[in-house]
Amino acid sequence: MKSQALILSVALLIPCLPARAQVATPETPATGNVQRMLAPTVAMSGGLAEARENLMAMFLPTDTASFAQRQQAIKVASARVDAGLDHANTRLLEIGAKLKEFGTIWAEFKNSRDNQLIPLLAAGNRDAALRIAEEVQAERLKKMREILENLALSF
Repeated sequence: MKSQALILSVALLIPCLPARAQVATPETPATGNVQRMLAPTVAMSGGLAEARENLMAMFLPTDTASFAQRQQAIKVASARVDAGLDHANTRLLEIGAKLKEFGTIWAEFKNSRDNQLIPLLAAGNRDAALRIAEEVQAERLKKMREILENLALSF
């Protein structure tokens, strides 16, 4: 009976053994950005695997000290998952705010283009259209490009 319990415990552990995720490093200029983007996810995945591995090991016969050690390892691994999740949620809020700002400027840009620039150009008033394009629209375009660049670098 005891050996059956051990076999069952080991069978439960095998699919849960940690497959430590490794970040691929292809030779591209964006490798650093990709690694920064994936690092919290990799840490979360490793923490999840480690917490499960230690929990499953608690099913095996063990002494009190080993049990306590496994319990502490679960807490540490769970903290890594929690930290990664907190980081991801913070990043999502930051990205959402930047996208909202971009969307507001984009709507203004399109409105000015469609309701001012194109009608002025259609009426042959190129000088007035050029003033709007060089002043207001150029500033909007610059700001949108900055937001997109910051978004790309933030990953």
